[in-house]
Amino acid sequence: MLDFFKPLFSQNRSGRSESLESYVRSYGDHADCPRTLHVTDLETRHCRFSSSLHRGAGGREPDISAFLYAALRLPDCMNRVERVVIGPTEEVFAAAGFSEVGGWQQVEADARRRRYHYDGEGTLAVFLTSMTDLDDLIPCICAFQIEWNKMHRLLNRSRLGPGLADGSVEASDTGRDICRSLGLTSNAWDLLSRVWNREWNRKFADMGQGPLDVTVERLPLQTRCFEKGAGQWWDKASKGLDLDDTANRPVYIVSSNTHGLANLISGFVTRHESELLDFIKHENPENLWDIWLESRRDPDRNPTNLLYYGLRHYLKHNPHARAANARCVQSAGLFSHCPDQYPLLEAQKITLSHLDPARLDARLHYPEILALSRAVVINLDYPLGLAAGHLLAHACRRFPGLQGVFILGKSAATIGRLGDIMIPSQVYDSHTSTRYRFQNILSVRRLTPFLNTIAAFEDQKSVTVRGTFLHGRTTINHLIRDDFTGIEMEGGPYLDALYTHFSGQTPRKDTTLQLHLPPAFHLGLLHYTSDTPYNIRPSLLSSRLGLSGLEAAYASSLAILQCIMDLEAGRLNK
Repeated sequence: MLDFFKPLFSQNRSGRSESLESYVRSYGDHADCPRTLHVTDLETRHCRFSSSLHRGAGGREPDISAFLYAALRLPDCMNRVERVVIGPTEEVFAAAGFSEVGGWQQVEADARRRRYHYDGEGTLAVFLTSMTDLDDLIPCICAFQIEWNKMHRLLNRSRLGPGLADGSVEASDTGRDICRSLGLTSNAWDLLSRVWNREWNRKFADMGQGPLDVTVERLPLQTRCFEKGAGQWWDKASKGLDLDDTANRPVYIVSSNTHGLANLISGFVTRHESELLDFIKHENPENLWDIWLESRRDPDRNPTNLLYYGLRHYLKHNPHARAANARCVQSAGLFSHCPDQYPLLEAQKITLSHLDPARLDARLHYPEILALSRAVVINLDYPLGLAAGHLLAHACRRFPGLQGVFILGKSAATIGRLGDIMIPSQVYDSHTSTRYRFQNILSVRRLTPFLNTIAAFEDQKSVTVRGTFLHGRTTINHLIRDDFTGIEMEGGPYLDALYTHFSGQTPRKDTTLQLHLPPAFHLGLLHYTSDTPYNIRPSLLSSRLGLSGLEAAYASSLAILQCIMDLEAGRLNK
């Protein structure tokens, strides 16, 4: 390992990062055995670690950003939960005495596609797809309980807490008193009201009633269960998308959102531009009409991206248009399927020869020779962490004609602004302490035709962390010093899967590896910035990405699709 790399990781393991290792061991050791964890016992380690997203964990004042960040990744019933049971499959739940869990109410989290079932009496069942889910879930529960209990104690210093609890006081009638009791800034108060909204009175009544004391029952978690689940997901996705005929076809795997490629090929927004603009003008969601007018006066701004963004609001307010949009996307050559097999990810299939150049986004160039192509693009909707590696490992074995893998994700960044794009050529995987060097086919040159107001940074280094809470301020300082600029969750597992497939070897831990890929195989990796944790306002909730990430998301999708079309055209022309 190179000398400059040692201070960040080797030194931290023996010193500063030991608090992280201790925290992870406290809930993750002997994962193949059942274990009961008391969240109260984990709180000290959670606070000692000093997460960059939960800097106020050990303080007396509420850290509302960290609390709501956790709340959005947990189901809305979390404040009524006393016991969380976690496991990989229904068979494992049944073996532990929870055979009825599938009949419990299915609940959802706003910011995590994870299978949750609530029995209505204090027990929440959570299905995991990989060990990353454990690293993501436990710190979220800890952060939620720590901050909830802080607010409960502050409210109960006076009669306000008991009044909220017994219903004699309603939160909607005494907001100023609550804000004063909790010591919240106006920004924190706005964040809280934005998330709780209609549940305002009930949430504060629950908070007044008592503190949380959650117990976690961790059922056996084995890697083979997660790998089997990934295979079953592909079985159902292959059937739903008719992928059985791809054994002898060129295949390009993309990992990204599900709206980017669909909008770029369907032509729906240009066909329905007048209706979209009427909607945007009269409803003006997120001040979009004023932004649209400004974009028309600025030759450096591309208004099509705003139409794509407005489409999301338009479809939400006009359910009748959803079917028309779906038909338009399908007629353009994109088919979607979301297997009922966990993980709950949508998959999309695009047949390149079926694309209509007249309907493509005007910024794309469609080589005519693609009409002769048999290639398909398979897009996966953002697998989380190690689940990404399990899914890609199966894809490598299923598709002998695999020509390339393209990954578009979000990351925290130590440079730039929200929405800027990082183009890594090195990734350090915190799961294995392995650093990968690789040739990234995506470059600033590929992105430049689609950039207007944001920056793209080439030849960057990123770190794949085990969970969003699991990187600390000290680590970030070392990242800045050693020129690491990105913090994300999927890069390492994807590269592990590719290394294992093409080398036939398991990646060695604590080492640096050059990822050698076949000459005809191409790897593209882009991250756009959703968080700047070095900033004084570290939380993802401090500034909603929204329109700040719009150009990055579509510039990246455009670059990926154009790159695939160019590669396939080049292959056919040989």
